[in-house]
Amino acid sequence: MSANLLRVITMYCERNGLAESKFGLMAVNDPKLVRDMRRGRELRAATARKVREFMGVAL
Repeated sequence: MSANLLRVITMYCERNGLAESKFGLMAVNDPKLVRDMRRGRELRAATARKVREFMGVAL
């Protein structure tokens, strides 16, 4: 789940010219979100839902 979400986040940031740290800050107030996901962080269901809602993506 997290690997798929990470790919979607990466594509979202690239398409929107958004730094990954800015994305995390805007989506869930955590500028280290994407970096931590790359290092193996698993998101809680509520956090993943907030991220998807921010992007307007249903996964």
